[in-house]
Amino acid sequence: MDDYRIEDSSGTAEGSELDRLFEQWMEGGPAAGVTETVEPPVPMPNGIDVQRGDRAIRITRRWFLPVHIFLLVFAIIWNTIVFGFFGVAMFGGGGIFGLFMLPFFAAGIFVAYSAITGFVNSTTIECANGTLSVAHAPLPWPGATSIPSGEITQLYSVERVHHHSSSGSHGRRRTSTSYSYEVRVIYGGENRETKLVSGLNEVNQALFIEYTIEHHLGIVDRAVRGEIRRD
Repeated sequence: MDDYRIEDSSGTAEGSELDRLFEQWMEGGPAAGVTETVEPPVPMPNGIDVQRGDRAIRITRRWFLPVHIFLLVFAIIWNTIVFGFFGVAMFGGGGIFGLFMLPFFAAGIFVAYSAITGFVNSTTIECANGTLSVAHAPLPWPGATSIPSGEITQLYSVERVHHHSSSGSHGRRRTSTSYSYEVRVIYGGENRETKLVSGLNEVNQALFIEYTIEHHLGIVDRAVRGEIRRD
């Protein structure tokens, strides 16, 4: 997988207008006699890069979002307060109170670590040597996986809805909703399913990853219950 380059992949089934447009876009230019700029049939999302070799493809997604700045600032303030109370408790003879602070201490460390990973980490999805793999680096994070690419029969994208509750003025509870997206893989003779990548903040990121891998592997897109449709 050294020496990646943008080029047409050999051995990919033709006949689909969407596939033809995608191959044309991956080649980096318009077809003969066409002067306008070629746009990808599935829009290239922000924060994603694609590198393509003769028989391999690598998709890299950067994690950074503006919310990671907020999380880092929040973690610094939170940990400063917690460390202060923890220090007073431990060195002031309040050992039991210090133990009570440990969950708050652990939560602050987790938020800080999550914020730092947002600044430095990226997810690499690589299809090479008969394997589709996912890795998160440079800081460790759960979710790495590896699947034999020859067993993959379908990829599809789903939307996850997250409800958040917080206290508002006058003791009223406020509820907000956010969305994230993930790409799932169906593989094997028993049609097993697994999560390929999750926590995507844009639907186009999920759809782009899904279509790019399907196109590379020559998989015909078929409807899956509960999926996000490109059309």
